[in-house]
Amino acid sequence: MPAPGRCYRYFPAALEGETLRHLLVGRQELLESLFNEANRASASGTPRFFLLVGPRGAGKSHLMSLLCRRIRDELSDRVIPVNLAGEEYSIFRASDFFLRVLAGMGVETRDVTALEDDLLVREAAVERITASAGERQVVVFVENIHEIFGQMDRREVRALRSVFQRTDDLSVIASAPSLFPGVLDHDEPFYNFFRVFHLRELDCAESKDLMRRVAEVDGDTAFIENFGDYEPGIEALWHLVGGNPGLVVRLYEILSQCGAGEMAEAFFRLADEQTPYYQEVFRRLPGQRRLILDTI
Repeated sequence: MPAPGRCYRYFPAALEGETLRHLLVGRQELLESLFNEANRASASGTPRFFLLVGPRGAGKSHLMSLLCRRIRDELSDRVIPVNLAGEEYSIFRASDFFLRVLAGMGVETRDVTALEDDLLVREAAVERITASAGERQVVVFVENIHEIFGQMDRREVRALRSVFQRTDDLSVIASAPSLFPGVLDHDEPFYNFFRVFHLRELDCAESKDLMRRVAEVDGDTAFIENFGDYEPGIEALWHLVGGNPGLVVRLYEILSQCGAGEMAEAFFRLADEQTPYYQEVFRRLPGQRRLILDTI
């Protein structure tokens, strides 16, 4: 068990690797599958393009952080993992994307950016990636890829796909809160391009397991010792709240403060705090489903 420490809900990359592994619940098989795919891709020289889909708090960043570290630790002779920032606000062109990849590889880019024509910059950046990688494959981790696509015009998105299609040493593992028009619409460049993995919610037993693990990381011995007192209330709240890992962690935090006898207070505090989350979920529903939910 890892030593007690802070559990970062929004920045899992800041956690130690052992803590990240300890807090992984309900995603072990998916992690293993993605790692094996990366291993096979590097051995065969065939790129992979994966999209992890799940709402905020589903554990996408956690899973990607673990996968990136494992690839770095176990496949470094064949793979270079590049982890882009969680929010990339300055990627507006395909050339920007590849320059960010080079920066993530620690490669100098001043001579590339000095080229006046953007097409030349893009092609030079791609060539530099290939030359710097040598015999290795580059796996780019891109969180919130829907935002990057939203910042690019259609021509730039098409240019991005064109490079991916003709370059065997670039793989992408991306995430998004839901399937979005850039990958759903038939006339979009990335339609049917990614292999999609939907992150399911945790079941009740997994949710309780995650709470215990977070308590262990936090050093909350009182919560662990009295967990039996919390269980009936947790099981009842799980049916209302669901098994989103981020909400499960926040529910633990509230319960550890309120105590086992204050389940109603914990629920209303969580509901009040997470209003923006539920508004976001509601906005993603198709019109007919919104109407049904609003009527209910």
